[in-house]
Amino acid sequence: MNWFRWYTGAASDPKFQVVARKSRQNVAAVVAVWAMLLERACESRDRGMVDGFDCEGADAILGLDDGAACAIVEAMRAKGMILNERIAKWDERQPKREDVTATDRKRAQRMRQRDAATCHDMSRDVTHGHEESRAVTHGHDRGEEKREEKNKGTPPTPPLGGGDGLGPVDSLPPEEPDAPEPPSHVPDIELEQFLDAYPERARQPIYAVLPAWLAMKKARAYPGLPRLFDALSEWEGSEQWAKEGGRFIPSPQKFLSGRYWLNHPPRSPDPYANLRGKSFHEINTADYEARMAREAEQTEARA
Repeated sequence: MNWFRWYTGAASDPKFQVVARKSRQNVAAVVAVWAMLLERACESRDRGMVDGFDCEGADAILGLDDGAACAIVEAMRAKGMILNERIAKWDERQPKREDVTATDRKRAQRMRQRDAATCHDMSRDVTHGHEESRAVTHGHDRGEEKREEKNKGTPPTPPLGGGDGLGPVDSLPPEEPDAPEPPSHVPDIELEQFLDAYPERARQPIYAVLPAWLAMKKARAYPGLPRLFDALSEWEGSEQWAKEGGRFIPSPQKFLSGRYWLNHPPRSPDPYANLRGKSFHEINTADYEARMAREAEQTEARA
C-alpha cells in the first residue's frame, strides 16, 4: 500500500477557498477532488504526476454535477497548485525517505536501541573517569598548599610589562568577533498563506513583504485573512489588473501599505448612463438633434 502525507490544517487552507470561488463549487468538493489528485499522484509511476486524471469518474464518485471536477482542476492549474500535470512541490512535501517498509522500520528501531545502549556505556565510563579526576585534583590541591607554606616570606615577582600587571599590549588575547544577532521577527503562517494566494506575476519573496506586514499589524490595521482574500478576488477580476496581462498589478508590499482592501476597483464609465429611463422616441429624437447639430457645424466650417 502506498502512502502520502496529509498535513494538519490542509482542509482549511485558504487556497481551497480561492479555487472554490473561481470554479463556482463548494469548498468540500474542492478538498475531495484534491484528495483524489493526491492519490493519483501517489500511485503514478512517476510520483507526483496527475496526467490522465478522470474528471468524469470523480464527478460520479463524489456525486458532483457534470464538469464540476474539471472546473476545479482547471482552477487549481490557474492557482499554481498543478504545474505541467504535476502536483506543485510534490518532492518537497512528499519525500521518498518516508516510503519505507516494515523491515526498514524494524532495522531503524534496532539501530536506535543500539545507539541508546552505546550512549549508556559511555556515560558510565565518563562517570568513572570523573571520580578518578576528582581524586587527582584533590592530590594536586594538597601539593599546592605545601608549596604555599614553603614560599611564605618570599617577596613577590614584579609583573611583566609595568606595574599594572597587564603586560605588553601584544600579549593580550585577540577579541572574539560578536556573534550575529538572530532575526527579531519570524514570519507567521498567515503571511505565507497571503503570498500563496497573491497573483504569481507580482509575487515577492517573504522577506521583502515582511516589513509592510509587521507595520500593518503594529498599526492595528490587519483586517484578517478572509477580508484580504475577498479583496484579492475582487481586484483580480478588475479591468485594471487584467490590463496588458497583469502589468499593473501592484506588489504585495504596495497592496498592504496602500490598504487595498479598503477600496474597490475603479469601474469603467457606463456609455448608456444618460439614456437610461428614456423612451425609444426620446432617444431617437435626441440622436436626430445631435446629428443635425453636427451637420450644421460642419456646414459653417466649410463656408
